Amino acid sequence: MYLPPHFAQLDPAALHALMREHPLAALVSLGDGGLTADHLPLEFDAKAGEQGTLFGHVARANPLWRAAAGKPVL
Repeated sequence: MYLPPHFAQLDPAALHALMREHPLAALVSLGDGGLTADHLPLEFDAKAGEQGTLFGHVARANPLWRAAAGKPVL
């Protein structure tokens, strides 16, 4: 994705704060019916991994886990 330099945010602390303050993501997957975007709550852990890690969970009652299992998602 093209990102003009004047819109780039390179400060890790600012990016971490953004993820903590807005902990919602759109998970895009390709199923039999085409592309689907599902919103998922995420938790950012700055201490997990070199640059931090986002953790999320999909309940078994949500059909998303079957549609996305073993397939690439965004």
